Amino acid sequence: MKHINGVLTKEMFDKTTKKVLQHYDSQRRCKMGKTIILDPGHGLTIGGEYQRPLMNCNGKRVRAVYNSMTPHPNDYKKGFYREDFGTLAIAQQAKIILEKQGHTVFLTREDERDAKNFLSSQSTNTWKRKYWKKWKWVKHFTAQKEADVFVSIHTNAGRGTGTSCFWAHSPNGVELSKSLVGALNKHVGLKIRKVAKHRYLILRDSCNGRAVLLECLFHDSMVDVVNLLSKKGVKKVAKGVAYGIDNYCKTF
Repeated sequence: MKHINGVLTKEMFDKTTKKVLQHYDSQRRCKMGKTIILDPGHGLTIGGEYQRPLMNCNGKRVRAVYNSMTPHPNDYKKGFYREDFGTLAIAQQAKIILEKQGHTVFLTREDERDAKNFLSSQSTNTWKRKYWKKWKWVKHFTAQKEADVFVSIHTNAGRGTGTSCFWAHSPNGVELSKSLVGALNKHVGLKIRKVAKHRYLILRDSCNGRAVLLECLFHDSMVDVVNLLSKKGVKKVAKGVAYGIDNYCKTF
């Protein structure tokens, strides 16, 4: 319906008002904090690695890797890096920063055990069954919290260097991945290694595709690992993770 004698009809007025309100509601939601789930990768029940990134008295690199499914309780105290502890430390620091930025943040675990103790460390199930059970738990957890973003935090192995991020099936995951690796490159100085699609089970059906798996850096690289050997370094990595998430959250 068009103008009548230069005056807006009620139908046109209502249509225009609706568009204006939708615009302001969109702007308001962009400024509001989001609900974010951080998943500190691994735990005593699911894989991961031990790594001792230290030098011996002769200046030679000391390297020893163990599977965390058969942990050695005292190794962490002796200077071994353990992936489940490292990812938890990064996630806890990132949570503090994101909450200061106005977001609501939940962790899938608060200690070395996996996914809020959902998986028993005494279980005789195969690792495939454990991953499947964790995915079902995470899917329920993200739905229960009405999460907007899901990030599974890991550290890489293979003596490479740099940060990588993987998304499952949605363009939303691509943009979140780019934001994360860009922030880690800016705030930590890590080179961008890879942003790629991967069919990780943990990323299935979560947060409308805003779900990614982040390999922050390589814990067996003497270039990257300096960021894991001190509280200051861990905070720097966490800052990169938090700023990457926050920058992405401003886009929707």
